[in-house]
Amino acid sequence: MSLKAIRLSILVLAATSLPALAATTQADADKIRDALKPYLGTMADQLKIQPLDDGYKATVDFTALLASAKAKGIDATISPIEITAKPMGGNKWQLHQEGDLTVAGKMPTGSLNEKIVGMSFNATLDLDQGILTASDATAKSFVVDEDFSDEKGVKINAHITGDGMSTKSTMKLNPAGGVDINGNATLGQFALVEHVDDGKQPVDINVKSSGGQFDVAMTGAKGKPWLDLLKFGIAHPEPMPTAQDQGELKSILVEALPVFQTIDEKGSFDKVEIVTPLGPFTIDKAGFLLKANGLVKDGSLEEGFSVDGLTIPSGLAPIWAQGLVAKNSKLDFKLSGFDLATFATGFLDAADFSVTPPVSKDVTDKLAQALLPTGAATITLGPSSVSNGTYNLGAEGSFSAGPAAAPTGKAKITLSGLDDVMKIINAAPPEAGLQQVGAVVIVAKGLGKAAADGSTSWDIEATPDGQILVNGTDVKKLK
Repeated sequence: MSLKAIRLSILVLAATSLPALAATTQADADKIRDALKPYLGTMADQLKIQPLDDGYKATVDFTALLASAKAKGIDATISPIEITAKPMGGNKWQLHQEGDLTVAGKMPTGSLNEKIVGMSFNATLDLDQGILTASDATAKSFVVDEDFSDEKGVKINAHITGDGMSTKSTMKLNPAGGVDINGNATLGQFALVEHVDDGKQPVDINVKSSGGQFDVAMTGAKGKPWLDLLKFGIAHPEPMPTAQDQGELKSILVEALPVFQTIDEKGSFDKVEIVTPLGPFTIDKAGFLLKANGLVKDGSLEEGFSVDGLTIPSGLAPIWAQGLVAKNSKLDFKLSGFDLATFATGFLDAADFSVTPPVSKDVTDKLAQALLPTGAATITLGPSSVSNGTYNLGAEGSFSAGPAAAPTGKAKITLSGLDDVMKIINAAPPEAGLQQVGAVVIVAKGLGKAAADGSTSWDIEATPDGQILVNGTDVKKLK
């Protein structure tokens, strides 16, 4: 079980065992520990719960648990974790953890050392709702050292440092089921120094950033079914569930659907510097976004990436091509029109987890067809762009495509600075081999539509009969 899972299990499960306890006695503390055993398995033996004057303290000692790993050639240590739970009134509890965390391990393939300094965690647990209504965590710094060799004998050494981390989140019940979660995080200055040696051509990579910001919003997230799944796994440690256990396992997995309704993540890293064998690359800001539905009928996935203020190593691009190197870029695309709910429920209905694979190929093929109820998915290119001081190229559009149908849809491309781009291409030395590119640009300009602001645009359409129209002209007929 991961360290994060252990911590969350103790925080939530121990606290939710408290309502029936009227006093903080050792007998009551023992009741809490007994309530955790179905979820923690052998980890419960390493959990010590003590009564305090105004609550409880839970301590996890990993020593005995990690001792069994030595038989596999793993020598690991994790510093103990202490968590306190104190009543706030109104059936609410204050959860708290603080201190440094160290993790160290040696194994046949290498070693790992990690230390988080000045860690603090606080949360408010509402027992009437069964959720953490608010939580925050901070850490002053962290250091990670890794030294490994992969299966091909490539040696990888990495040193990662970070200063200042903080997170905040809130949670509330969703009337339609599950919970809604909103959170944000900030990361201070961090750095990565990595050395990769394949015995032939060693590579050193250094990455630095002044920090980052991240936000996430999730609706309808399921929690209890995953705790039930954890409990099932502890009670049934065998690799494959028996026939009589499959009904229970399937009911837990069905209850967990659709996992969540929606998720919306976005974030950015500031002042990024990447030093490579080719030289230093710098970025003023690098951003990303992710939006997705859970395992629902109206499936949707959107991803986006952006780079502002890119500079490349001196001499990487020839002087004549400097005006073509992109400084800023933004890409946004979305996939929709697929049905994950039917696939997931159909898979669980047909699955036999006592065999491998649990679902036959015939059934899997039929379920794959159900992924596209209309026979095609829609791919949408959101407002995307590439630019520098010479040009600004923008694009957006939407196409539908499937295994049995030709792509259809529309897109629009807009370019400002086309004449300046043509000048650069025409001035390129012969050895650059851009003569044919220049000819293509001339044809494209002829098909383009000039606007009053000096930009040129192309409306592109793929029709059901296979035509590709650019501003109304069928390009297949061009000679």
